[in-house]
Amino acid sequence: MMSEFKHKKRQGKGILLLFLMIGFAIGLPFGFLLGSDKPTDDHLTMVYSSEKKGWIEDLVVQFKEWYYQRTNRTISVDFRSMGSREMVIALQTGEIKPILWSPASSLQVSLCDSLIPGMINFSDVYNFIYSPTIIGTWNNTPYVNITGFADLREFAIAPGDLRFAHTDPRLSNSGYTSMMMQIAAYFNYTTNAFYNASQLTVDNLTDEHNIDDDLAEWLSGIEQEADYYGKSTGYLAEKAKTDYQVFYVYENIIIDLNNDPNLNKKAIAIYPKEGLFMNSHPFCILNGDWVSEHDKEVARLYLEFMGLNTSIVQAFRRGFRPVDPSILENSTYNQTFAQYFNKQYGVSYAPPEIVHGVPEDPLVLSYVTDVWLKVRAD
Repeated sequence: MMSEFKHKKRQGKGILLLFLMIGFAIGLPFGFLLGSDKPTDDHLTMVYSSEKKGWIEDLVVQFKEWYYQRTNRTISVDFRSMGSREMVIALQTGEIKPILWSPASSLQVSLCDSLIPGMINFSDVYNFIYSPTIIGTWNNTPYVNITGFADLREFAIAPGDLRFAHTDPRLSNSGYTSMMMQIAAYFNYTTNAFYNASQLTVDNLTDEHNIDDDLAEWLSGIEQEADYYGKSTGYLAEKAKTDYQVFYVYENIIIDLNNDPNLNKKAIAIYPKEGLFMNSHPFCILNGDWVSEHDKEVARLYLEFMGLNTSIVQAFRRGFRPVDPSILENSTYNQTFAQYFNKQYGVSYAPPEIVHGVPEDPLVLSYVTDVWLKVRAD
């Protein structure tokens, strides 16, 4: 940074003095204010799901300032975004070794716990925000009035070209949860009653020929229309602006799309009548052998900061809902929330309360991708 001042030594001294004065005025050390290359006292690593990248990055500078004022120690961070399912695989292979891990859904936490026993300490799992997986479409399509997956299937099997996409369930939580929702929707359709995904068992999904034929046929009616299976929900949303009429994403993506001033149409969130998965974006302090007790204390301080009402309110602007609804009893916070969660942004202030739970049969978590591989578009 000092190279910017070499050409005019006198001017450089004046600018340096100005920064020093500002630093003393706000009570921060000069090196910390400028982001010095000197080693910091503490360091925090985290790998997190890509759809909350904006919220995470919005708060980094504020966290560093809060951390210094709280501990009188400087901190640097190394935060990286990945697809949620991709992260589970990377943890299993040792490709990533973060202190903190934040997938999009508790489903991924359950999967990680079953694949890597002891990696998750559930007393060190924190939830502050959530966003449901929904069906996305545009206000200028014939799909805007569908109520769920059964309606979508009727369009999919009818003559015509449905331009449809979702992420790869092997790599991305939005694809994984939407596949789980479709499976539950099949049982909803056949029983004519709400079938909670928590009830699913391996026996529901399989027969003597591996994946149940009737289930596969019903799901294929939708999946065979898919044009694209990406690994990033955020990238899928960008492609959907021009390429797709229907897409499975998180509700916050709909708000994000409608924040685009160059978009000449409006994204619409459809909350399937067959039930929703509420993705709680858990923050997990890992039990890896690379994580020290001091690392865990640093991570807990970060999570204390992220759990502040002032931090959670920042998530509203990014389209996330608070896990603890009592924050909305504050009129100022509620006003901020209502500014984004309304029809103008293509979403509902209060989503339907028909919610899926994590399957009680843990083997189901592994079979979801097997079902998808059977029914996916070629």
